[in-house]
Amino acid sequence: MSVALLIEDNDTRTLNKQLDELGFVPSVYSPHYSLVNNELIQECHRQGIKVIPWTVNNSGKMKQLVKMGIDGLITDYPDRF
Repeated sequence: MSVALLIEDNDTRTLNKQLDELGFVPSVYSPHYSLVNNELIQECHRQGIKVIPWTVNNSGKMKQLVKMGIDGLITDYPDRF
């Protein structure tokens, strides 16, 4: 079973602060796509956490995130992927 931590787009806490407050390491980190950057992906992967951002509806942004190394994505339009 996988457990995901969903992060709103206005959450300004660091990844480590979020994990400390959660009290355990989830198998999936699911931030709003606007919060995803290379450093976040690398840190999640270093801790064994998959990164699956939401809700990515722009095909260009989907491609950009895939190149950055995300593990999946959530979208309203899978046909655009």
